[in-house]
Order: sequence, then structure tokens, then C-alpha cells
Amino acid sequence: MTRLTRVLIAIIAAELLGITILAAWPQRQSEIPVPDFTRLDSVTRTEIQAMLEEVKKNRPGTLQTLADRYMALGYFTEAELCFRMIIEQTPQSFDAALHHGICLDRLGQIRLAIEEYRRAASLAKPGQRPSAQVCLYHAGRCCLREENTVEAERTFRETGDFPLGQFQLARLFARTDRFDEALAVLSPLMATYPGELKLILLKASIARSRNNDNEADELVEQCERAVDRFFVDSTIEFLGLLRTEFGIVKERAQSAQLAAAGKVPEAIRRLQESLLAEWDLQTAVFLVDLHLRQRDPNAAGQLLDELTKRAGLIPETLERRGDAYVLNEKPREAAEAWLHAVRLRPTSRIFKKLASLTDPSAQNPLSREYDSMAVREAGIEAYRSNSLTQAKELLARAVNALPQDARSWFYLAAACRASGDLQEAAVASDHYRQLVRDSEATVSGDAKTLP
Repeated sequence: MTRLTRVLIAIIAAELLGITILAAWPQRQSEIPVPDFTRLDSVTRTEIQAMLEEVKKNRPGTLQTLADRYMALGYFTEAELCFRMIIEQTPQSFDAALHHGICLDRLGQIRLAIEEYRRAASLAKPGQRPSAQVCLYHAGRCCLREENTVEAERTFRETGDFPLGQFQLARLFARTDRFDEALAVLSPLMATYPGELKLILLKASIARSRNNDNEADELVEQCERAVDRFFVDSTIEFLGLLRTEFGIVKERAQSAQLAAAGKVPEAIRRLQESLLAEWDLQTAVFLVDLHLRQRDPNAAGQLLDELTKRAGLIPETLERRGDAYVLNEKPREAAEAWLHAVRLRPTSRIFKKLASLTDPSAQNPLSREYDSMAVREAGIEAYRSNSLTQAKELLARAVNALPQDARSWFYLAAACRASGDLQEAAVASDHYRQLVRDSEATVSGDAKTLP
């Protein structure tokens, strides 16, 4: 056999092998990936397995639904394979392209994710500009993960007026010491979204970098009454919404709707079943509330015992423990539970409950003190929600009723300062400092008597 003959045989063999592989490829692609379902609760597992059977019957749209549910449950490898199959059949599907990009992003295949996000943006229809902006925003975030700031900047600019894209652009400018450019982007955002935590922190960081410490301190002080609405990774919120459309999460949402409609016993039954399938803290707390609403302190107490074993002593369970004691006509135990709760997290609601345990007609000093503390906490809550006029009014009442309470004076000073009443803020601050000095002196004096 000549050398040329051997070469020709090798080429023919390679071609035959290639034909065999290509012939088998569609069959392998059509195999639906099945992840390990053992970590799922029984309700969700049963529903997903039923969906798999529907997909195997080639029911229209079922593969997209299955892929979305895989993605929502964290099975990103299997979801990515499903989306790849969908895209082969419908390459112009915007939803499939975007969701495929999310899977690639989550799997750490950053460059492929960027390409898929950009492809999804190109598939958005002319009237779907926000959808295209979302795709480009996530592509920009992937560029940051690659530390490719040049491409990231260009991509965030392409998002146009998309708020999260503008925020990332301002942050990118700040990180590269282009502070004037950062503020030029940041200032309009702060005007549109006043009191936004991430924007305030970014401006404070810029001020600190420029050695404007007074401005930075003032901005940091605003953080306590700021709100956090900018979800930098919005895919987390999106996956959470997907999760509510099926399985045990959907079951719990339907139970809450039953309770709202007055069908509390049915809601209790379904929530108990869901807790047996999968334990969930928030669901358990909600179920305690329903037992209390039905005036069943014993059932509430049993569930609170289980909650305490699993989560320890937390304000949510301690408050409800007190509510159950009240239904069982045990006011002393209720007071102990509520006092423990306010030591962990003081709220106006629990102080009102403490005041209600005593007869207000008897002019009980303890009842008046709890009422005053409820007013103080309501003032602090108003301050934190940026309702400064209401906060000052409530905190002024608190310091009149509790002149030796440093917490009341501290937040009165903060509320006055935030609203521009600097003279009143200075007076309140002086009271606060004096109370702190007196407290430290008392502690120091007590310490000297110790052996």
C-alpha cells in the first residue's frame, strides 16, 4: 500500500467519522437535561417532573417554561442547554436570548454572556427600548467582571437614560478618578431619585476622595434615612419573580391570598403542609400570625417553640410570644417577652403593647413611660423614613416626657440638623452630650467601688 493510498484511506475514514458524529448530533441535542432534584421540596419536585413529561410530549412552549424554572431553581447548566435548544429552533426569540445570557452569566462564561446579551438587545423590537437597555446593562456588568473598563464604559453609555446604567457609569468614572464626569452623571440621578442609598454613598465616596470630609460626613449621615431601590444585579429580583410562578412558593402565595379573603382555616392547613414539605422562616412567622388571628395561642406557641429552636430568640418571635401570652391571660410573661424584643430592636408598636398591659386610668408611671418610649420610637421611625417634620414633632414630645433619655435627644438633634434647624440641633446635641458625660461619670464612679 502506497503512502498516497494510506492518506486517502485516512481522509475517507475521517469523513465517515464526521458524518456519523453529525448524524448523532441532533439526537443528542434533543435530549432534555434532567438535574438532581433531591434538594427540592416535594411540591416543587412533583411539578417539575410533570413539566418534564409535558416537554417529552413536545407540547408547544413547555421547553421554554421548563428552562425558566430550571433557571429560577439555580439549575443554570441544565437551563443553558435548554435555551440553546430553543434558540436553534427559534433564533429570533428575545426572551430565549436574554435568559440564555443570564445562564451564561451565572455560569461564569462571561465573554459568551456578553455576546448573548448584545444579541438579545439587537432582537428587542423598536418599542421595547427598556428591554434592550436591560440587556446592554448586564453586558456592561460582565465587562466589569472581565476588568475591561473601556468596553464597560462604552456599553453603559449605550444604555442611554437607563438609571442603573447611568449609576454604573458614574461609579466607573469615580473609580478612575474622573470625579467631574462622575458628578455630571450622578447629580441628575440624585434629583430623580432623592434619598437613594447607593447614590448617596457614591457621592460621599467622591467627596472623601477629594478631601471634602465635611460634605462626606453630611452625606453619610443621610444614609440612615435613605432607601435602597437600586438593585445592581436585577437578575436576582427577576429570578425571584420567576420562582413565584410555580411550586411551593406559588402555593404559599395562594395561601396568603386565601387568608386575605377571610378563608383563614384553609390557609392555615395549606401553610402547615408547605412547612412539612420545606421549612421557611417567613412562612412560619406568617402562620403564627394566622393562629393568633384565630385566637389559638396554643397552636401559635407550639410553632413559636419550633421557630425558637431553628432561629433562636429574635424580635419577630418574641413579639408574637408576648401576643400569645396575652391571649392566655399571662400579662407578666407577655411583658418579659416584649421587653426582650425591644432590647433587641425597639419599635413603637411593641412599646404601645407594653403600655397597654397597665391600666391607663390609674395613671401608672410605667404606663406613661412606655407611652413616651412609643412616641420616641415613632419619631425615630419617621426620621428614618425622611418625614422630618413629623419626626421633630414626635421627638420634641419625647424629650419633654423623657428629659434624661439620651436616645431621644440624639435623634431630635439629627432631625433638626437634617431639616436645617441648626440652632435647635445644637441645643439638642448639647443635651445629648451632657447626658452621655453624666452617664460615663456614673459608670466611672461605680467602677471605682469595685474590688
